[in-house]
Amino acid sequence: MAKTNTESELREGLVAHFRAEGETLRRQWLRQVRTTGAVKSLLRQGLENESPALYTAFVDGLEPRNHSRTAACARSIVQRALGAGIPPELLIDSLLALRDVHRRSLVRKYGAAARRFAKALDIYSSAANRLLTLVIRDVFATKDAAATREVEQLRTLVKTGMILSAKLSLEAVLQRIANMACKVVGAGYGALGVLDGKGGLSQFITAGIDEEDERARSAPCPSGRAFLASSCARRSLCV
Repeated sequence: MAKTNTESELREGLVAHFRAEGETLRRQWLRQVRTTGAVKSLLRQGLENESPALYTAFVDGLEPRNHSRTAACARSIVQRALGAGIPPELLIDSLLALRDVHRRSLVRKYGAAARRFAKALDIYSSAANRLLTLVIRDVFATKDAAATREVEQLRTLVKTGMILSAKLSLEAVLQRIANMACKVVGAGYGALGVLDGKGGLSQFITAGIDEEDERARSAPCPSGRAFLASSCARRSLCV
């Protein structure tokens, strides 16, 4: 029990150190990333903009709490990075660089205290590698989910092409296209209009409408945007 408490206290001390020296270490981290010739300036700029939040989430993930907390920090890192357009490869490489920066800071912190430095480095490496493993896992999970969505969208588009080549009435084809367009973009409501060449619509097809909208649809085809504007205010719109 005493050993566990000592390790927990040392880990808390490491986290406190990384937070106290956060701005200095973050700048050192970015300087190291800039030296990577393969990193394009635009991508590097995205990383620099997100670096404060990424650094904080990484250090939070080192705290001696529980697995769920560490996993939440890993998800936060992946979501912020990918949301900012940072490629997975750059994210992982940059976090490995941050790990190296942290390790060098421990050399400066403990100096000649070799045994304490070795213990601190062991504890840090274990926590950092665990966090990095979770980040990599979440990166692959996110990529798999995106690939699945792309496959589903492709299938829908292929099915749309089959509909267009089938012998169906124009209204039936338009109705199926409106339905599938909503499915592709994840919209709850869609409308498709066919111009009549005179500034109006010859046909007006909707998808995902409720009874209220069905009554509105029974009126003549809209000549302007009033119908679409009122619908757009209530739900997603796919035209």
